[in-house]
Amino acid sequence: MTVYNTGMPPYHQAQERKYEEQWSLVQVTLKDQTTLSINLNVGPDVVGHLVSKMHEKGTLYLFNPNEALAVNKDEFLCMHITRLTTGETP
Repeated sequence: MTVYNTGMPPYHQAQERKYEEQWSLVQVTLKDQTTLSINLNVGPDVVGHLVSKMHEKGTLYLFNPNEALAVNKDEFLCMHITRLTTGETP
């Protein structure tokens, strides 16, 4: 077996990148004007991904370690995401 030294450590030995946590408040408004809220470990830039997944799956799924929220696409009106943390080291 031939082993080539690339100078890079194996995957399991590579240094793990550390990202600061970002928390955002996600408010979902339903067509009947009911507002549902959940805190997520994401930034506001995730909104495009969430909307595309909702159209693909037919349901918007949001969850964190303590709670979960599922909204049917037919009941969804709009979503507002507010960043609660900056994601930067103080």
